Amino acid sequence: MQAKMFGPKWLHLDPPRHLFLMPENAFIKTVQDLGFSVERQPCFSLKPNPYGLMGFTQSTLNTLLAKRNVLYERLKGNKAYAPSYGSVALVLQLAATAVLVFPALILTVIESACRRGATVEYVLRKR
Repeated sequence: MQAKMFGPKWLHLDPPRHLFLMPENAFIKTVQDLGFSVERQPCFSLKPNPYGLMGFTQSTLNTLLAKRNVLYERLKGNKAYAPSYGSVALVLQLAATAVLVFPALILTVIESACRRGATVEYVLRKR
């Protein structure tokens, strides 16, 4: 849902590492062709789903700012990224994140229930 909502501004579309998402049916066909069966396909996990919250908030900021992923990079400790964004700009982005976290949480639950979230895990079994 977030990928469609934010398009090229989506945090998880992370050039040059993640340039496209494989369609679900193509992935399942590929693993089946390799001799696996899909045992389970959960769409929620406590480990990666918090990145979905950050994905929504940072993607929203990406639509408003000229430089993408500024807050995310700074939270990771990348001080060299976007040096023109000073402390005041970062505090404002953190404040926006605090406002956006509740809608992001609701969206994450809805996405997971609809099987359209940022997290999809595949449990495979060799046939």
